Amino acid sequence: VGSDGDRVGPVRRADNLRPEGEFGGSTTTGSAFVGNEGERVQLARRPDNLRAEGQFGGSTTTGSTFAGNDGERVSPIRRADTLRAEGEFGGSTTTGSTFVGNEAERVALARRPDNLRAEGQFGG
Repeated sequence: VGSDGDRVGPVRRADNLRPEGEFGGSTTTGSAFVGNEGERVQLARRPDNLRAEGQFGGSTTTGSTFAGNDGERVSPIRRADTLRAEGEFGGSTTTGSTFVGNEAERVALARRPDNLRAEGQFGG
């Protein structure tokens, strides 16, 4: 473990897999295959049956053609509701204008005396 904040290396556990006997084969490295590239298969391009018929004048309908034509907004449809109060409403309602200028009194915050006292000398 490093003492100055170095990253700890990975832990490699020992295994018991060992080749038995001598290895008599041969290996090749990547440098033996430099310059040997395989042949690419040619892509088979199928002909399509889409043909442009008629004359093309070079102009298309773009957004600039429709620039001045703004559609009208559809007004929302408000359906009449069927929720009605049955009978007469005998109560009275108050609006916000009734309460203008009437402010409630705030409750005074009760500060309890604490029993924590600094004793001795403070050399801060």
